[in-house]
Amino acid sequence: MAGLVAASVAMFLSVSCSNGNGSAESSMKEDPAGIYGKFLSEIRNMDSLPTEELAIHINRWQSLKDSVFFYAAQDTSGNPHSDLYGKCNEVHDSLRTEFTRLAGSAPRSYQNVFVLKERTSPYCDDKELADAADSIRPFFVSLDSIPPLAIDGNGIRSAYRRLLARTLQGGIHNLTDLKTFIRDEDVMFRIFLTHLDGLTGEDVSDLTKDTERCCSLVFLAAEKKEISYRDAMIYMAMRTNRRIIQNAVACLNDIREDKVKSRAQAFGYACMILQPYISMDGICMALLSGYEKEKLRHIAEQTPAAFTRLGDVLQSDNNGLAELPGTLMGIYIRTL
Repeated sequence: MAGLVAASVAMFLSVSCSNGNGSAESSMKEDPAGIYGKFLSEIRNMDSLPTEELAIHINRWQSLKDSVFFYAAQDTSGNPHSDLYGKCNEVHDSLRTEFTRLAGSAPRSYQNVFVLKERTSPYCDDKELADAADSIRPFFVSLDSIPPLAIDGNGIRSAYRRLLARTLQGGIHNLTDLKTFIRDEDVMFRIFLTHLDGLTGEDVSDLTKDTERCCSLVFLAAEKKEISYRDAMIYMAMRTNRRIIQNAVACLNDIREDKVKSRAQAFGYACMILQPYISMDGICMALLSGYEKEKLRHIAEQTPAAFTRLGDVLQSDNNGLAELPGTLMGIYIRTL
C-alpha cells in the first residue's frame, strides 16, 4: 500500500505541475471551490454523453479534483467560517451525482462498462507499468500449458485446502515462492471451476479465508523487501484478472449448457458474472493483455442472455436488465 500511495503522489505532482498556465494556477489557488463549482455547472448542463466522451469528462474531473483539494487543504485564510475543504467536498459529491446521472442518460452495453473503466484508469498511459507487465506476461501465458489434475468434485476441496495450508506453513519469501503459489493455485482453481455447478451452495468460506491469508503473505514479503512492491502489485493484479475472466467464462458456459437449475444457483451465478464489472480496478484494467480484452468483449456480449436465463430461473420479470450496464457504470463512478 505504501508503494501505491507513493506512486499516486508522484502521479498527482506530475499532473498538478504540468496542468494549465500560471494564470489558471493562480485562479485555482485563490478560489478552488469556485473553479470546481464552475465545472459542476458545466456538467449539469449536459443531457447525454456517449461513453467515450463521458470518459473524457471524467478524466477532466479527476485531474481538476487533484488540484482543487491540493489548494483547499492549504487554506490559510484564517477565517474560521470559510470551511473551504468542506465546500469543495460538497461540490465533489454533486459531481459524483451528475456523472452518475450521465452514466444512465443513454443506453449502455456491458462492453461500455469496460471501456469506461479502462479509459479512466489513472494507469492507462503508464508505459513503465505496461513494459513491466509485458515482461511478466509470458509466465501467465505458460500456465495454460499445465494440464489439470485428475480430481473429482469431492476431492477438489480437500486438495485445495492442502495447497493453501502448505503455502501458509512455508510462507512466501521471494519471487520464486510467489510464482510457485500462483502456478499451483491456478491449476486448482481451474479444476474447481469445472465442478462449479455442483459446488454452488457448498460452504467454501475456509478456502476463501485461507486464500486471502496467502495473498496477505505476498504483501508482507513486499513490506519486508523480500519481493519488490512493483512485482507484488503486478503479479497479484494479473492473477486477479486471470481468475475473474476464468470464473466468468465458466459461469457463462454453465448457464448456456443449462446447468443452473435452482434459485440459489442462479443468484450465486449472477453475483459471479458481475465480478468483472465490479472488481477490476484501474491497475487491473491497465494490465489487461489484448487477448484478455478480447475475452472480456466476449463476456460482455454473452452477459445479457445469461442474465435473462438466470432471471427465468429466479422467476423474475427481468425488468430493469437493460439499465444494468448504466447502473454498473454509476457504481464505478461512485468510487471516484
